Formats: sequence, structure tokens, C-alpha cells
Amino acid sequence: MSRQIAKRNGVKYIIRYLFYFILLININSCKTYNIIPEKEDTPKHDFDINLSGDTPNYSEIKYWVEHPGKENHYASLPKNYTDTLYNSNPKIDVFFVHPTLYTKGNRWNADINDKNLNRKIGNAAIKNQGSVFLGIANIYAPHYRQMHIQSYYDLENGLQAFEVAYSDVKNAFIYYWKNYNKGNKFIIAGHSQGTNHAERLLKEVILKNDSMKNQLIISYLPGMPIIQFHEELPPCNSPNEVN
Repeated sequence: MSRQIAKRNGVKYIIRYLFYFILLININSCKTYNIIPEKEDTPKHDFDINLSGDTPNYSEIKYWVEHPGKENHYASLPKNYTDTLYNSNPKIDVFFVHPTLYTKGNRWNADINDKNLNRKIGNAAIKNQGSVFLGIANIYAPHYRQMHIQSYYDLENGLQAFEVAYSDVKNAFIYYWKNYNKGNKFIIAGHSQGTNHAERLLKEVILKNDSMKNQLIISYLPGMPIIQFHEELPPCNSPNEVN
């Protein structure tokens, strides 16, 4: 696959900020996440699809934690910082899949309508992580029925919860692609559980669709081990490489 130096459509600005993205993620992870759940905070029953809650309808803006069309945004610039690219109508999108914030609860998948959890997602994952792309790209970050953190320890139930969570992420991306992309180049970014879903999305959907594959600039997937991709999406070997 050919590699291009990031010179057009604002790509060079995206590359510049990727370093800050991983830095923010690592700092924020140390401060906000206690990934080992207490026993009383974990599900007490086996996975039941009937307890997975409502399936999000991504035509409704409320099911996007960050979206250019939202009135109130979690993504914000640091105080007293001015970004000269802000409101520049960038022709690049970021599809961002947030990490696990569901660590306490008796369900294997989070309630998509849990307002307290949704605020937590916005304040922790979008404000501290996804906002690194603010002003240089349009940020699309879906709410999804994320699996409980205990799913990483109880694989029998966890794998079923993972399927529910991934199905939401996949549906959100397909909706984004059909309704919001409008020919823009895009980036796939995630963290932790979000990286797991984004990796699968790339392998099962994006790389199998020529239009999607051609518009993909780069994927940025920290926080989880990545199983080697097909040669069509090799690891970057320098800061200026893109797809």
C-alpha cells in the first residue's frame, strides 16, 4: 500500500496532534480509571440478551456523545488556548470509540440511557481524550452499550457482552458513513475497549469496502494489544506516514 506524506486537507495537523492524543490518554488513564472492579460492583447473573437494554438509534443525536450537530459539546479547548483552525469546517472526520467507563453495575452491558454514565463518558473520555482532535477534524463519537469491565475477567459472559457492544459501534459507523461522511477522509481512533471494537470494525467492515478503505487516513488504537493487520494497513514507521 502506498504511503503519502500528510500535506493535504489538514492531514498534517492531525499527525502533529496524535502525539498529544496518546499523552493525554496515558495521563488521564492514571487519574480516572480503577480497572479492577470490586466484587460487589460486578454482575451477579449470567449474560442475558434481554437485559442488554434499548438498542441505540443513531439517527437521534442523543445517542452520540460527541457530534458536530450537538448543541452542547464535551470536547473543549484548554482555557485561554486559541486554535486558529477552530470552526474551519475541516474536511476530515474522526470516528472515536470511547474506553470502558462502565465499572459498577449488575448488567453485562451498560444502559444506553444512563444519564450519569453518559455524562461520565463525556467528561472523562471526550473532554480528556477525544477533544485533542477539536478544531482539526469533525468528531463523531457514539454512545454504545459498552460491556462491563468484568467482561475482561469472565470471558464466558464477557464475549457475549462484547458482541452487543460491538454491534452498536458497527451500526454507529455505518450510520455515520451513510449520513455524515459526505466524502470526507476519516480517522478511526479509540482507547481500551474502544480499541477492541475499532480493530474489529477495521478488519470486518472498513478494509473490506474499497470506498471506506480509500478514505481512511490512519487508525490510532492505543490501550490494547493489536493483532497484526493485513498488509493493506501496516503499522506506521514514521510520524508523517498515513494510509
